[in-house]
Amino acid sequence: MTCLIFDPITKVRVEAASTIATMLEGQALVLTQVAEYKESSKLGSFTTLSCSLGQILMQLHTGMMFLVQRETQTTLLAAVFRVLILLISATPYPRMPKELLPTVITAMCGRLLDRNSNKNEHYALLVNVLSCLEAAFAKVPPSSDVFGVLIDHCAGPSLAQQKSSVVVILLRCIEEEMHFSVRCGALQVLRSVVHNYPSCANIIWEKVRDIVLDLLQTESFEDQKCDANFGPPKEELSTKGRCLVAGIKVIDECLRVSSGFKGADDLKECRLLDIQQISDCTVNKSIKSAPHFEIETPGPSQNCSLDITLGTNRWTEVLETHLPRGLSHASAMVRTASLTCFAGMTSDVFFSLPVNKRDYVTSSSVHAALSDAVATVRSAACRAIGIVSCFSQILSSPCLPGEFIKAIDFNTQNSSTPVRITASWALANLCSSIRFRALELQTDPTADLLDKSTISLLVEIALRLTKDGEKVKSNAVRALGYLSRFIRFNHHCDAVDDSRNSVFYGDPVCLQTMVQALMSSVTTGNVK
Repeated sequence: MTCLIFDPITKVRVEAASTIATMLEGQALVLTQVAEYKESSKLGSFTTLSCSLGQILMQLHTGMMFLVQRETQTTLLAAVFRVLILLISATPYPRMPKELLPTVITAMCGRLLDRNSNKNEHYALLVNVLSCLEAAFAKVPPSSDVFGVLIDHCAGPSLAQQKSSVVVILLRCIEEEMHFSVRCGALQVLRSVVHNYPSCANIIWEKVRDIVLDLLQTESFEDQKCDANFGPPKEELSTKGRCLVAGIKVIDECLRVSSGFKGADDLKECRLLDIQQISDCTVNKSIKSAPHFEIETPGPSQNCSLDITLGTNRWTEVLETHLPRGLSHASAMVRTASLTCFAGMTSDVFFSLPVNKRDYVTSSSVHAALSDAVATVRSAACRAIGIVSCFSQILSSPCLPGEFIKAIDFNTQNSSTPVRITASWALANLCSSIRFRALELQTDPTADLLDKSTISLLVEIALRLTKDGEKVKSNAVRALGYLSRFIRFNHHCDAVDDSRNSVFYGDPVCLQTMVQALMSSVTTGNVK
């Protein structure tokens, strides 16, 4: 650190920064051993490892902040920012002084306000600063002190104070005159901000909405120049394309906030519903794709009901203007990001939309799952189908379940493993909804349900998937578990005259096959 700050030779200082960065890489687990940092009132002959680690982290932060605020050499600054990103990612801030992370954020924003740094030729410096801010705002659990820095001066008495607020600074970085790399970095920061501090969604919504719509309306992006030996650049490497994708992801995050989205993200959480019904305890599971609402709603307000009017209005607006352009875009990345928005919808918001908007959501997802040639797009479409399949009311539609099953079946046979994983996840969610409706029939005999052939097809698909890889098999087993909850195997099918109620009865041979499939999965890792 002494060489990094004081050595007169720039090359030596850069090498010192690289050495520190190498030492910090992969050390997040080790640094979790840090004891709660406290200023030492006396010096002793022995210091525990946990206390020493805390002091090292404080010294590193002090040195990095000193350089960030005073250094002007571009090459050295790039190395310093690399160290700072690793330092932020590895530091357990809940055990450090509460003002430490807000201090880092304030120093970074000071760099964004620097007029010399805002020159177009210095955009690489701004990108590094924004990368540090993204790492800072992405730290979990969210901090009330960081939230205080975010909202500070947002509604200040003077225009100068408002311009110095963190949110306003970030919004200025996404304006049209900024370099696309800077706009992309700022949008990524805003996504982290909204995810961990959802109250900021209302502050940035209008600005981000207009910026993203402007990007979508651009008919074509300029091609990047590249060496002729390497041919034309891939679309995924387009800075403008990445900027548009980052913008759509911010829109997605804002929609999740206004919809009150709290799940589901990974491939395990739906199991908790059944487990909690038969146990005395409630399992609290963190869903990575759900915004962190806790930080803004402490105490009793956590249980207040959500007003979905805002979510409905924003979804209606986006379905009319943004998503039709995004879903028909030439870029697979843009289509994937647009479909991912559907995976953040909630049942209340979905059924509060006009019928034509609901039809657009489902038909677009099914069409992409069946027709798009790109695996990532199909995977996103299957995830959207899996989310909508969780809404048990969807089974009331005369044809929609059949369309979902067709899309799911088609993608479970795809050569891409990620596509098969999300398709099998959608299958399990659909089976969960069917099981829920089937058990409701005990009190509502007039309720409509799928016919026997459709249930047989679902069983067939699930059985086939139990022979796939571990993650696919895990979802297939979950689907079989849901189906076995309501299919009755203690009656022969030909003894039942009512075709509607025959869905409750299954062939005993089918039961034997299901049991064998489940038994074969018991010894397999996560499936077990």
